[in-house]
Amino acid sequence: FPVTIGGVATNNATDATNDLDISACTCKDGGGTIDITVTAMTKRVDATWTAGTGGGGLDTGSIGASEDLVYIWAIAKADGSDGDFLFSKSATAPAMPSSYTVKRLLGGRRWDGAAWAKFAVQ
Repeated sequence: FPVTIGGVATNNATDATNDLDISACTCKDGGGTIDITVTAMTKRVDATWTAGTGGGGLDTGSIGASEDLVYIWAIAKADGSDGDFLFSKSATAPAMPSSYTVKRLLGGRRWDGAAWAKFAVQ
């Protein structure tokens, strides 16, 4: 089973409603063959995915209804480059950004209507 080091999400101090801070992450993809490395980033849960820190993190749709679940994925291109984080309501098949094909489920958060709280996915 691929081991993940890092990738811990916490509520952003400036915008705890819409942003999550995610620690640097090193892991294998879900199949255990490709290395994914992502630097620490702040990603916006309320915006469609764009690369890098401060960018949107959501694959598709919108988040914010009470009890919405958000799964956090480490993603990369086929060779493991350009590591980033992606949020999805899917625990199995996130809508991947163009040219990103490698993924690893890291964990998730639940929106309770006022704040993000951790929940276990593995």
